Amino acid sequence: SLAVFDETCSALTTPLSSVAERIGAKLDERAKLNEQRERLRLLQRLAQTLHHLESLLDRPPAPEGAGAAEALDDLLRAAREMGRLRILRERGAEQKLRAVRPGLERWERVRKTLLRQLTDSLHAALAAARRGSPV
Repeated sequence: SLAVFDETCSALTTPLSSVAERIGAKLDERAKLNEQRERLRLLQRLAQTLHHLESLLDRPPAPEGAGAAEALDDLLRAAREMGRLRILRERGAEQKLRAVRPGLERWERVRKTLLRQLTDSLHAALAAARRGSPV
């Protein structure tokens, strides 16, 4: 009777083990797909943020006095986007994404453009303050 019970248990355990292994393999595959999906989402957010930042920086400068407040708002939005971009790039670097390597031309161009525009805006504000006129 005990031998029959052992045989029955053994006969049931083998298929169950096989099913458990298949389920485990599917769960592993699903985890890998989820990781890949998250990496792709990060790349998409990086691309969207970079594009938005470029569009803010590529706008022609407003003539002095006319639209200065709007130009300053755009510059502040660009600075916020740059902060968002830096955070996304750090996340991408943690995941070893090739698209976030330092020194890529597009990143450097955006960074330099933003720094130049911030510097120009600061110089204009200082010059206006010396003249005693509002910024």
